[in-house]
Amino acid sequence: EAVWLAIVTIGTVGYGDITPVSPLGGVVVSFLIILSTLYMAMPLGIIGYTFTQIWKDKDRILLISTTRERLDQWGYSAKHIR
Repeated sequence: EAVWLAIVTIGTVGYGDITPVSPLGGVVVSFLIILSTLYMAMPLGIIGYTFTQIWKDKDRILLISTTRERLDQWGYSAKHIR
């Protein structure tokens, strides 16, 4: 039961509502919990990496945005900059 509690806690799926009755059921559900955690790790890693890249580049993005706003305020467009 301690292993079951540890796996369910790590998987954050709750532990009291529905539990497997047989030991084989516990093994199958434990395997599925671990597999689903690994399945979600890849997309979360990609999202985290993209966020980090954007965060590092935020100063350049803010500068471009501010420059575009000011040029619009002053009546300039992309044609004038060429």
